Amino acid sequence: MAVGVIGLGLFFLFGAWTITVLPTYARIGPRFFPYIVGSGLVGAALLLLWQAVRGIKHVTPEAAEDWTAVSWIAAGLVLNVALMEWAGYILATTILFILAARGLGSRRYLTGALAGFILALTTHLAFTRLLDLRLPAGLLGMVIS
Repeated sequence: MAVGVIGLGLFFLFGAWTITVLPTYARIGPRFFPYIVGSGLVGAALLLLWQAVRGIKHVTPEAAEDWTAVSWIAAGLVLNVALMEWAGYILATTILFILAARGLGSRRYLTGALAGFILALTTHLAFTRLLDLRLPAGLLGMVIS
């Protein structure tokens, strides 16, 4: 696992290095965030490799519960991708938030839905109004525009 994550991190770093940077960028250019992601991946992979070499195992008796959590979160991700264009960013992300919270043990569905909706709406407005990027509006397109 560690070797694969190192490879992925190096792929990000090489990709960032090959991005053409115009001289108009003063400080932070298009390479900044890919460098951060690549460095983070390499750092995490080195920690994994160190743990593997030392023989540190993180096996818990609740392994079945871990798979249940992963299943809820994976279902949220799949639904997010499937519903993004039709339902829109806000509703698809709200559903993802509810299912991820359920996977992490939350049973407060209404609170999760409200928190997910507020976060998704805030993110949508920040991206569309402040950064002028297009996110799928979907079913709420008429209301938020």
